[in-house]
Amino acid sequence: MDKKDKEIYYIRESAVQSIISDAVMYGGIIGLLYFNHSVLNGNAFIDFLFILFMLLSATARGSKKMLKFNTPQEVVDYIKKNAERPASEK
Repeated sequence: MDKKDKEIYYIRESAVQSIISDAVMYGGIIGLLYFNHSVLNGNAFIDFLFILFMLLSATARGSKKMLKFNTPQEVVDYIKKNAERPASEK
């Protein structure tokens, strides 16, 4: 793989935000499956549609949190440009 082909991804969320996001996503899947089996008598096709919907929505949310760069310097420049100033400087 040539150096030109490498891509660097910068994810704009903290570990706590990631854990909360994952918990909400998996909780939503479990909740929808429970709803299907308790109220709708457990149709497997509806299970499939619920899981597909949750995965598609998670993919759409994830793409907004990730930025793609070609070099490490581009990442550093982006972070410097978009970093918030400390409270003491405001």
